[in-house]
Amino acid sequence: MADQTTCFLILRFLALLLMSSLSTDAKILNITTDQFALLALKAHISYDPYHILTTNWSSSTSVCNWVGVTCGSRHHRVTALNLSNNGLVGTIPPHIGNLSFLVNLSISNNNFHGSLPNELSHLYRLELLHFRHNEFSGEIPSSLFNSTSSLQQIVLQDNQLWGSIPSSIFKMSTLKLISLAENKFSGPMPSIFFNMSSLQHIDLSNNTRSGTLPPEVGNLTMLIQLYLANNHFEGSLPPSLFKCKQLQYLSLWSNNFKGKLSPEIGNLTKLTFLSLPYNNCEGAIPSEIGNLHNLENFDLGINNFVGTIPLDIFNISTLQYFGLFGNHLLDTLPSVNQLEGSIPISFGGLVSLEVLDLVGNNLSREIPKSLEVLRYLKYLNVSYNKLRGEIPTKGLFVNFPAESFMSNDALCGVIRLNVPPCKEASLGPKKRLNIMIDVAAALEYLHLGYSTPIVYCDLKPSVVLLDGDKVGHVADFGIAKLLSDGISLTQTMTMATIGYMAPEYGYEGIVSTRGDVYSYGILLMETFTKKKPIADMFTGEMNLKRLVNESFSLSILEVIDANLLSNENDYVAMETCLSATMGLALHCCADFPKQRIDIKNVLVRLNKIKLKYLHDHGGR
Repeated sequence: MADQTTCFLILRFLALLLMSSLSTDAKILNITTDQFALLALKAHISYDPYHILTTNWSSSTSVCNWVGVTCGSRHHRVTALNLSNNGLVGTIPPHIGNLSFLVNLSISNNNFHGSLPNELSHLYRLELLHFRHNEFSGEIPSSLFNSTSSLQQIVLQDNQLWGSIPSSIFKMSTLKLISLAENKFSGPMPSIFFNMSSLQHIDLSNNTRSGTLPPEVGNLTMLIQLYLANNHFEGSLPPSLFKCKQLQYLSLWSNNFKGKLSPEIGNLTKLTFLSLPYNNCEGAIPSEIGNLHNLENFDLGINNFVGTIPLDIFNISTLQYFGLFGNHLLDTLPSVNQLEGSIPISFGGLVSLEVLDLVGNNLSREIPKSLEVLRYLKYLNVSYNKLRGEIPTKGLFVNFPAESFMSNDALCGVIRLNVPPCKEASLGPKKRLNIMIDVAAALEYLHLGYSTPIVYCDLKPSVVLLDGDKVGHVADFGIAKLLSDGISLTQTMTMATIGYMAPEYGYEGIVSTRGDVYSYGILLMETFTKKKPIADMFTGEMNLKRLVNESFSLSILEVIDANLLSNENDYVAMETCLSATMGLALHCCADFPKQRIDIKNVLVRLNKIKLKYLHDHGGR
């Protein structure tokens, strides 16, 4: 009995040993299979301009260490191959189908040519197939997607492929993105294509597809982007299209769509891009487009739309491009007594506009200079609004009378328009903050941007120069000092400007980066109070520092430049901003150098002050 048991155990051990050996051989065989497949691909590359495969893909190194190759940690098989953007020229061999663990295959932006091998269908784990910007030709093999049940992205854009889309694609429940743009695909789209409810991105633009857009398009409830531009689609846009409420991009330009645009387009509230020019759509433009509050690009040019332009469109504050050229719309925008906000810059895109009547609304801010390009504009009336700023002076604005602009809040311009001349605008708090941020950045570079710190020594208003965009630049380095050998201060007999130099500089000639910070603090106070530190008002023990410090017991606004307080609505945000700014200035001007903040932290705090001000002030 014991002998039988011993024999059984020995046989079991040998069986396990054999299985282990077979498993190891299989593993080696699998890795070798992947290696052979990739070496076959290398052999089919006729041109490798950067010598990436030539110098790196070698049987002397592990395939998992080759450029563009990723292996999985569990099975030690190739799971990703990314050779995009390498300028490779060649074909794809059938051996590629042996990479049975491949999940990601990306060879975009190369010059691969020939047909797509049928063996791609063996990659049943494949999720991403990116062959964009190559020179593949022929039809997509009908069996290509029979086994690839996990595919999420198919990108074959910009090749020379033609024919029909294989029906096997329509059975994929995981597909999210398909891009077949810039090929030679033709014929109508089968309605079953639009039953793929998982699709989020479709790009079939720049082909020769034809037929109508079927009602089944409404089944694509997850669709975010739909690009069908530059094809031969025809018929009306089905109302079901506007049930795709996740749509953000809708590009249908240069087709043969016709009929009226359904008011249901107003349901696409996430839409940011709407492009429908070069079609044959007709009827009135639905006012429901005004519901598209995220719209940035709006182009219905070169169609047959009639009637007036719905003014609700111009209440879309996000609108950046507006195109209606080449329709049969009335060349007028009637006044409506309900518009608020600013006149959209996009009005400048109404190139055929002849009449712009916005009288008696609640429009505010400036008249956009983009209107100067409207060369056919014969009549303009923006009277009885709340407009302010300079009236444009170019284009047809030289002909408009004073009656076009009367009874507004604060318009200014030429005398003939019965408005006061425009004064040179005082710099607002945002601009002043930006200038002082520029100066702090310059000091930070001097103090920390070199191995040997540079002390400016004589920071004052006259050395801060503003360019045309009001960007601050620090000039005149006449008495700047180098702090050699890593020391933090030195001494000099050179005098800086009284009122701006630090106490230790004036009394003992001690120069340090903290002395520059002191001068910066004085300059920061002057920038917002418009009071010079050596002004006649400062006598005895009273100085600019003390004036600012004492103002905190009442209100910092008591000492601030009155030009900053012209808008009463700004008081709360303004006071918060200026209190923080003047508090920072006082920290810069502490009596003892060690108590002062360093310029790096000055820059950090000033940027935070600016961001909070912009947030509290509505971003202006």
